[in-house]
Amino acid sequence: MDDSSHTTSFQNLHSTLDLFSLHDADLALVRELRPALEQKIDSLLEAWLQHLLDGNALQTPSEPMLNPDLRKKVLQRNRQCLLTLGDPIDAAYLDLRTTLGRDAQRIGILDTHCFAGLAFYAAALGELASQTFGAHSEKAARAQLAITRLLFFDAQYITQAVMEGREASLRDAKTTLEDRYQNQSQTLHETIQRAHTAEALASIAGLVSGLAHEMGTPMNVIQGHAELLELSAQSEKDRKRLQTIQTQVGRIAKIIQALLKMAHGEKEVSQPFDLQDVIKTSLEFLDEKFRKRGIRVETEFAIDPAMEGDANRIRQLFLNLFLNAADAIPQGGTLQVALAAHGDQIQVTVTDNGVGIREQDLPHVFDPFFTTKEAGHGHGLGLVVAKEIVEDHAGQMTIESIPSGGTRIQIHLPALISCPESKTKS
Repeated sequence: MDDSSHTTSFQNLHSTLDLFSLHDADLALVRELRPALEQKIDSLLEAWLQHLLDGNALQTPSEPMLNPDLRKKVLQRNRQCLLTLGDPIDAAYLDLRTTLGRDAQRIGILDTHCFAGLAFYAAALGELASQTFGAHSEKAARAQLAITRLLFFDAQYITQAVMEGREASLRDAKTTLEDRYQNQSQTLHETIQRAHTAEALASIAGLVSGLAHEMGTPMNVIQGHAELLELSAQSEKDRKRLQTIQTQVGRIAKIIQALLKMAHGEKEVSQPFDLQDVIKTSLEFLDEKFRKRGIRVETEFAIDPAMEGDANRIRQLFLNLFLNAADAIPQGGTLQVALAAHGDQIQVTVTDNGVGIREQDLPHVFDPFFTTKEAGHGHGLGLVVAKEIVEDHAGQMTIESIPSGGTRIQIHLPALISCPESKTKS
């Protein structure tokens, strides 16, 4: 506080003292009562507390007021205020009254109850003045008047602290309610988004399921005829071609089965599995797509980790990421997949040198239905599903755009056991 503020504060204090007609002679008269007050202070405080409870100043005593330690503290503060009556009215004197008001507010005493308590003290101290100076003496009358004025002067600071404390509590309650409202609104918004996502995924799942069944029948026919033709093939070259057909049809059948498992939303099965194997099979599923687009796949598996979870959902996770990478590299490029240990976790890094993600789009890549692809080439759910799978397996997923071009995705998943080194690079 600067000097001008101090000057203004003391000017206001002197004005208040003049208003209450409190002078040095009055304070000195009150101080003469202190020896007698010190002898009766304990019984006076107990009477005040009983008066407070009997008079329903606390209609429902709060938990703090029922706390013996806090009650002792409040009584001690009252003792200090009473035993400093008549002292010079300075910053320390006023701070003590303000602290008493804050304590009163904390235990649930209202400003009106403070006035009632001060009136009780005025009556008790007035009786003490009569006993000390004589019942009908002029000095006793002047002392009683000084006590009343001084106590109601104190009341101004005590009740102001009570009201300020109550206003602060109301502000805190308002802030708490606003925070709860914001949190509930955010939760509701996220729930609605998840519902829309689930609805869209259900529609897509139905479509995928239908297509998988439609594709399954002709694939079985092709597989059967290829096996029969292999038996009657006249040359080794023809047999190899027929075996290639069967191999590729078998790959298609695996992809169809994987799609059916995803579409049907089979109950999640949590069990140990080889993460490196899941990544390799996911890449094999898309081998033909990579070949047609001129995408070179590079893998660096520094570990061969086992983890616990649903292998089918983890496979879906990497299929989504690899498909996104392929779409970002329309005319040839590189897709890098790395496995490494990160503390007690598995770190999977998927990097492509495709078109990358614009800075303004990065905050929205995990929003349902957000896509930068052309109409008909993306539904904006791939990364949403991927992130959900990672989080369902107690992992974290981050995505960043590489300044030189491309995208890097890092996934951290809990390892089932410490990760053995593999050092497989291709």
